[in-house]
Amino acid sequence: MNGQREIIEIPARVDRAEERPEKLRVAAYCRVSTSQEAQQNSYQAQRAYYLDIIESNPNWILADIFADEGISGTSVYRRAEFQRMIRWCKRGKIDLILTKSISRFARNTEDCLHYVRMLKTLRIPVIFETERLDTSQMDSEFFLAMLGANSQAESEATSSRVKWGVRAAFREGKVRYQYKRWMGYRKGADGKPEIIPEEARVIRQIYDAYLSGKSLQDIKRMLEDEGIVTKTGLTVWSMGAIQNILRNEKYAGDALLQKTYTIDPISGTRKKNEGELAQYLVKNCHPAIIPRETFVLVQDEMTRRTTARTPEKLPEPPQEKVIYSSKYTLSEVLICGACNSPYRRCTWKRNGKTRIVWRCQNRLSNGRKYCTNSPTIQESELHQALVAAINRMLHQKEYLLQPFEAADIAARYQNLVEQQKQIDDTVINLIAQYAERQDWDGDIEPFRILINKRRRFSPSRYPEQLPLPHRLETYDDGIARRVLEKVKIIDGEHLLVTFKGGIEMEQMF
Repeated sequence: MNGQREIIEIPARVDRAEERPEKLRVAAYCRVSTSQEAQQNSYQAQRAYYLDIIESNPNWILADIFADEGISGTSVYRRAEFQRMIRWCKRGKIDLILTKSISRFARNTEDCLHYVRMLKTLRIPVIFETERLDTSQMDSEFFLAMLGANSQAESEATSSRVKWGVRAAFREGKVRYQYKRWMGYRKGADGKPEIIPEEARVIRQIYDAYLSGKSLQDIKRMLEDEGIVTKTGLTVWSMGAIQNILRNEKYAGDALLQKTYTIDPISGTRKKNEGELAQYLVKNCHPAIIPRETFVLVQDEMTRRTTARTPEKLPEPPQEKVIYSSKYTLSEVLICGACNSPYRRCTWKRNGKTRIVWRCQNRLSNGRKYCTNSPTIQESELHQALVAAINRMLHQKEYLLQPFEAADIAARYQNLVEQQKQIDDTVINLIAQYAERQDWDGDIEPFRILINKRRRFSPSRYPEQLPLPHRLETYDDGIARRVLEKVKIIDGEHLLVTFKGGIEMEQMF
């Protein structure tokens, strides 16, 4: 080997940030959680504050102020201005983002980290003023994750307090009225429900027509032929809206409280209360439009018609149906809301064009005698609706999948959840202690130990929990087979989707 060993240092290149425009294009993001007057003043104050900050810096130029008003921070998907800001970032229109705090940016730890990482790949820093945190100066995401977890925990604690207050009000029989879509009533001068005579006549007309033997389709046609508009001013009625009117106990002067409940504050997903929580029936809490006896008769008639929809006897299914059922997942789960029979995939060929549709098998085999009101559904529209419904639940995969069947697996999983909760509580308490003492010396080792311990017990380590994508872009038969228990065609506009985890969700086409 010739020559002496030599080390040559190659200097670092000039910071690429210097390649940016002479003036940074700075955007600010601000948000308030409600539309109340005090919050609206805060909203205007935040806009004015950021305009002043950006315009006073000679090295900055205003890109835009992005501000969501009256929107919850638990999910970014409902914040139109936040999403617009992200689109601008992807198009190269922004160099720096200012925001008040992590809780203003996102109260969901997963969302916070996801968007900070994405913006870092675009070389767009985010400055959180309250935390004095600049993501361009971060060597690790660990502290951001801790602060984000604290913010999420704060949101969950706030939700728990609100939930406790609402349930306490339920126990006391306090009814909250939503007048915007409640046909027949308005808020009176005394703050209590007041009957609107013209709309009350429509409600009585619907009840009388149903008891006289008319179907939901007949009532829909009657209302539209007479030019009667819905509460929101629409001239077209849906059978789902008519059915809701017929099932609404408030028209008899009563109110059933806690019909649904929110699973968690982060997703905001609501579930029908099927006995998980107590319900409270408050009688005679406002003026009735329909006598209670009439309301009971309508409920009995609806039950009778549902029972009577089942055909006397279905003919033996053709042999090809077995092949068909195994080929198409929806053949096993798609049922008719009118007669509870399976739907069947059909190919229509007309004028040289081919269309794939789904139709009620009972109606195809036995005719209108057994099923008079089952819509024909375009397969493309059906697939789009199911993709939308599944995407609404993919952030909570545990509510999509069927519960564990083996007792030992269920026990192990429950033990895992309890261990995770204990670790999470410890992390939150540790953060609270540091915040209270205000003497944290920057040592993150206690957090690191807890986080590593939690990762060892990740539910994803168990193969019983089937992998699912973060978001479904197109319909997939395999994923549908994993998560769908039943899909009922309510009418030509609505589906009732039941997932294997037990959640029911109404979805529009």
